[in-house]
Amino acid sequence: MLTTKRRSTRLSGRSTRPSSSNMKKISIGPLLAIVVLVILTATYVYMTYQVSSQQKKIETLQTTIAQDSQTVSEVVNFINASVADTQAAR
Repeated sequence: MLTTKRRSTRLSGRSTRPSSSNMKKISIGPLLAIVVLVILTATYVYMTYQVSSQQKKIETLQTTIAQDSQTVSEVVNFINASVADTQAAR
């Protein structure tokens, strides 16, 4: 009977391929949670920046409106005073 010699790696139970027990199993849950938290944080920072920018624009607009209203009020008062003087002179 003819016998073949086996490799020593097969005799010891080892193979040249990495076994699945040596590879780390990575859970996608924590990685997904971190990605979601980063996205939410970035969105929060962006929205905070936008709200701050809009608030500054609103404050500038309110100041301009108040100044323009004062100017219009002064012009209307001047016109009313001129009309009153004209009517008093008649």
